[in-house]
Amino acid sequence: MWRFSDLSERRMEGVDFRLITLMRESLRNSPVDFGIAWRGGKRTAKEQEELYLKDRSNADGYNKMSKHQIGHAIDALPYVHGEPVTDEKYYYILIGVIMATAKHIGLNIRNGGDWDRDGEYVTDQSLKDLPHFELLNI
Repeated sequence: MWRFSDLSERRMEGVDFRLITLMRESLRNSPVDFGIAWRGGKRTAKEQEELYLKDRSNADGYNKMSKHQIGHAIDALPYVHGEPVTDEKYYYILIGVIMATAKHIGLNIRNGGDWDRDGEYVTDQSLKDLPHFELLNI
């Protein structure tokens, strides 16, 4: 059974309690270890703008706000042997676990790999953000 590090717990400060609950429950059930990415929790407008200027977001933090800024989004990063990985297969496993857990607890979310929620993760996304999970209909 996995457990979040103190660093991941700190990165969830200010995030909506429903997402925190989802992440903790998902981690308990996941075959893949994961943590919360750097700036993967609540962000200030300045932090969001920095990510936008590095082409890591389509929200600039001022004219277009990210759900991270209000604590309604979180980014999860898979780990293998204690190290973060970028291999998409681990993200897809993680996405499946988190989406199934959300359904089980009755939480309406979407993942940044399927913005339009049509189940297609490969070809129809203008911005592919696999680590991203956000609350819907809040």
